[in-house]
Amino acid sequence: MRTILRITLGALACVWANGCNTPTLPLPPPSEGAIVAQMDPANGEARVTGLQTAVEPYALVTCFNNRTGGGVVGLATGKGAFDIRVAAEEGDAIEVWQRIGNDPPSVVVQVR
Repeated sequence: MRTILRITLGALACVWANGCNTPTLPLPPPSEGAIVAQMDPANGEARVTGLQTAVEPYALVTCFNNRTGGGVVGLATGKGAFDIRVAAEEGDAIEVWQRIGNDPPSVVVQVR
């Protein structure tokens, strides 16, 4: 009986130890249907708006124009909404992603 108990406890300890070392799931992409981009021709900008829960609360949100190679980073509200303006022309594709803390990980370089 003691041997079975030891084996069971040992197996549970291994499962717990390995579970703590597994990577976390990646951050989900922004909610596609909750984000719209409207052109402001007077300023040559697209206004990219995320409704509440479009991204995680307080996420850094990047709007990247694939044609120009330029982008803007903004901060979401506590309810996951954002409003970012990025240089664009009508028909441009704007890619939107979010970042929370250090997820996904980054490389930090110092300016010299």
